[in-house]
Amino acid sequence: MKVLHINVSAIRDRFYLTLFSSLKKKGVIQTIYTPYRRCEYNESEFSWVSESYEKQQIEIILSPIKTLFDRALYNRKIRKYARHLIQNVEIESFDLIHAHSLYSNGGVAYEAYKRFNIPYIVAVRSTDIEYMNIFPYLNEYACEILFHASKVIYISPDLKQQAFDRLFKTKRNVSDISSYEIKSNVIPNGVDEYWLENVYKNKVGSSRLPIKMIQVSRLEKRKNVDVTVDSVYILRQKGINTHLTIVGDGTQRDYIKKLVRKRNLEDNVTMTGFISDKQRLLELYRTSDIFIMPSKGETFGISYIEAMTQGLPVVGLKGTGVSGYFSHNEVGVFVKESDPQLVAEAILTINQLYEGMSNNCLMKSAVFKWDAIIDKYLIIYNDINNSKR
Repeated sequence: MKVLHINVSAIRDRFYLTLFSSLKKKGVIQTIYTPYRRCEYNESEFSWVSESYEKQQIEIILSPIKTLFDRALYNRKIRKYARHLIQNVEIESFDLIHAHSLYSNGGVAYEAYKRFNIPYIVAVRSTDIEYMNIFPYLNEYACEILFHASKVIYISPDLKQQAFDRLFKTKRNVSDISSYEIKSNVIPNGVDEYWLENVYKNKVGSSRLPIKMIQVSRLEKRKNVDVTVDSVYILRQKGINTHLTIVGDGTQRDYIKKLVRKRNLEDNVTMTGFISDKQRLLELYRTSDIFIMPSKGETFGISYIEAMTQGLPVVGLKGTGVSGYFSHNEVGVFVKESDPQLVAEAILTINQLYEGMSNNCLMKSAVFKWDAIIDKYLIIYNDINNSKR
């Protein structure tokens, strides 16, 4: 089987390489088409992409055709991407197109489908939900993409519900909704095998002081690292001894450093910068008690699952990321808002219920094994391919 992936995030989100390499091991021939904007990524990121994909012998086509205006001029963007794709890829040689988001990737897959009748599946991500809110005039086109797709993949139950509420709840008839449900699948991202091979079961004890917390994420606004820092400040004001390790880099690095100084938290917060070495990250997880990432608009958040394999209960935002996969207080606390006070309260709740939550984290993290997830994709790929005959 030959699959064309349309993925504007393949450079930034490295877990995609794990997905593609796992599919390759199952005999799927693949080409990845990735539009990007010049100066959007640094030299090391490009080096990683070219070396990693070459090592896996997976073809990736990097196209520097994105511009700052593409987000606002959506229809023009899709026509441009589709035109460039058709010029550079022999689309008719593929059995299936896999679009890894609804708007930026799905629109291109839909245009290719209309011209070449190549079936496609489309994923819905948190950025797509943002599009539905910011550009509601595009929602009708989004519905067309979904209805012509052979399958729709939601990365989490929350995203499926949010998309339904925005696109179908009040605007579609029963047959439309039924068609939508039949083709909808919830399939999570998988966690790297390294974490499941190095599960840590030594998190014992019902509560712990000082409370050692860790956030692993990009330092950007939607990750709400400042909210996490302020929660540490609130706990210290209450006389509770805590320490936060922040792993990551990004546009808010200087802002977070200034906030730490402003709150006089230099002894309570450590910023490590970006860490690519899994062994070092493993050690940081194992010396921490709680993982925190109260980020807004999180599609999945693989760091939650990495932390869970090490027995760390998590604090996240309800309705985003992995929250829909777990019941109330099962593996941590998902707060209703990214509010420092709520995050501080969540930390204390976890500290009270620590041992049970930690054990649940170890059990539940096993669900996110790539092998099981790849099998789900292969069933979908084969069903679509067989239906063409």
